Amino acid sequence: MAESNENPDKHLRPPEPDKLYLISPPCSPPSEWEQRIEAPPLVDLNLLAAIAQLQPNESHQLLPRDHNTQTPSIVIDTCEDSNDVEINESLRKKLIRPKFVQTRRPLHDQANEHI
Repeated sequence: MAESNENPDKHLRPPEPDKLYLISPPCSPPSEWEQRIEAPPLVDLNLLAAIAQLQPNESHQLLPRDHNTQTPSIVIDTCEDSNDVEINESLRKKLIRPKFVQTRRPLHDQANEHI
């Protein structure tokens, strides 16, 4: 192994993380396993546009119920986005910091002193 003047450290460095989102090697890779570069996530612009056109506080039926096959219908119920900062802030604090309730200590019983 040739020494490099750029890196005085003699340890190997990991490869540059070029678009490696969630791929990791298996615990015991098969004999022909090779690391590959994962493509970036796909963004469906048509889906985003359709979601943006939904009106708040309305139901939108995507797939009506088919009575012949007993399949359920698919309905999206949208809700209005609240701009109330105080409610959002208090909800965020409750989600981040749960309240721990301390367990009561048992009463001191003279009859069970020997335990």
